[in-house]
Amino acid sequence: MGGGRQISGIGGSFDFVARLASERGRVIIALPSEAGGGRFSRIVPTLEAGAPVNIPRHHVQTVVTEHASHTSTADRCGGARKP
Repeated sequence: MGGGRQISGIGGSFDFVARLASERGRVIIALPSEAGGGRFSRIVPTLEAGAPVNIPRHHVQTVVTEHASHTSTADRCGGARKP
């Protein structure tokens, strides 16, 4: 995104993840935890207004970095915690 407008095309990852999630598949996102030679964290609690989002959090069950992995216990359809 540049200056509030989209500057690239659709890549298809959302469609792939949405279909997998709808079929009760497991969505795993693997990414480096840092960017900019360690100056920036890629794992943040919130995004700035207008920041682009490719895959919504309710579709992701597991996030894997070079340091660890985390599997969410949140329900995909509303965020309620499973017992």
